[in-house]
Amino acid sequence: MIAADHPDVYIAVDIGGTTIKAITVGGNGRILARRVEPTFGHASTALASVLSVLDDVLGDARRAGHRPQAMGVCAPGTVDAERGVVTFAANLGWQDLSLASTLSSRYALPVRVDHDARAAASAEFRGRGAFPNSDVLFVPLGTGVSAAVISAGTLARGATGSAGELGHVIVRPGGEPCLCGQSGCVEAYAGATSILRRYRAGGGTAESVQEIAEGIPDDDLAATVWNDAVDALAHGLHGAIAVLDPGLIVLGGGLSQAGDVLVGALRARLQELLTWRPVPEIAVSVLASFGGIIGATLLVADHFAEDEIRTLIHDLADEHTSLPVQPSVDGGSIGTRTPTRR
Repeated sequence: MIAADHPDVYIAVDIGGTTIKAITVGGNGRILARRVEPTFGHASTALASVLSVLDDVLGDARRAGHRPQAMGVCAPGTVDAERGVVTFAANLGWQDLSLASTLSSRYALPVRVDHDARAAASAEFRGRGAFPNSDVLFVPLGTGVSAAVISAGTLARGATGSAGELGHVIVRPGGEPCLCGQSGCVEAYAGATSILRRYRAGGGTAESVQEIAEGIPDDDLAATVWNDAVDALAHGLHGAIAVLDPGLIVLGGGLSQAGDVLVGALRARLQELLTWRPVPEIAVSVLASFGGIIGATLLVADHFAEDEIRTLIHDLADEHTSLPVQPSVDGGSIGTRTPTRR
């Protein structure tokens, strides 16, 4: 923990199905401390893991002389941002969890909660300065698959807070089971956990999605599993494109860093499927895999401008930082190990 040169700080938390990421951020955008822990590690539940991480983060911040001002939290699933309630997150085992009030009562802080994809999309918009098109699909690809829908410049939430659940669009009826209870969902093929699971089920021995992607030229099983993932994602996006008519698709999350083996293959498959209109522009997030945690920060540090966001990105990307970083086992990132659940 860096000493309190800037005592007023913000706490940001990105809750995923594999890891919980938390950072302490100064008013100038500098990251003063960060922590990454498994979502389903020593604690018995995802909520217990979140509380354990935050107990440590808030305790360290206050002992260092910092004054936490507010906490921003993003989570997967169906999120009622206005009430701060995660109404359903199958991969976390949550239903009607009043997350904002739970955390606010425990830590005596204002807490804002939002959906991880929507928080990341807002951060992407701020990081770019603007989107070149007012109709955008932002698609985080990590342990699971989701989307944020921006229509006519407005971030859509939907009637139940579940707008953009691209990962649970059924593209192969009767296909692979999904944790949501359906079968044949996009996420059951294109989520990092599913890619690794399906590869291992076929006899492969890779320990990360990166190994699978790198093995595609010489490994028929890797090529088959990867092509299935791209095909499922393309079919899900095909439906979204038909309904929403986006001018831009932005790929975020750890899998977006796979390069042309993902982006080029996805573009080519969409060109095959979209016989009646051009494929929208496909871009990779300027925030790499940090959209969620930056989005959580901006929920409570709304005054941050491009300079502060660039500082955040720099600090998050600095692998040689002296900040105390716990080892990550986030299966949603290229090159990381042992995925479990989104």
